[in-house]
Amino acid sequence: MVFVAGPLIFFRLVRPAPSLAQFRLLAGISFSTLLVSLALRFGFLGRWGSDPSLTWITVGLIWIAWVGILALGVQRLRMADPSVRMRNWTAVLGAFGTAVPWFGLASAHFMTG
Repeated sequence: MVFVAGPLIFFRLVRPAPSLAQFRLLAGISFSTLLVSLALRFGFLGRWGSDPSLTWITVGLIWIAWVGILALGVQRLRMADPSVRMRNWTAVLGAFGTAVPWFGLASAHFMTG
């Protein structure tokens, strides 16, 4: 699911041409999802880890913030170099980057048994 949804969300976020308004939107999306996830994480300390839905929602929101930050970085690179080559490379690397946190979670789960 995340290996399909992540790149799709990423491509949707980087579709518009880079601009100051786009930077503000991406920063707002990333910052707001991060704040909501932290509020859920620390606002419900007693349920964190024992309530799977709360835990997964919080982790999902952190992941959406990660995808937003990737999109923000990609748009900045595209503004610095608007060539087709930069657009293609940032699209590939950004789409791959959306799944990186899940590889880390899978590795941690594998190591702990």
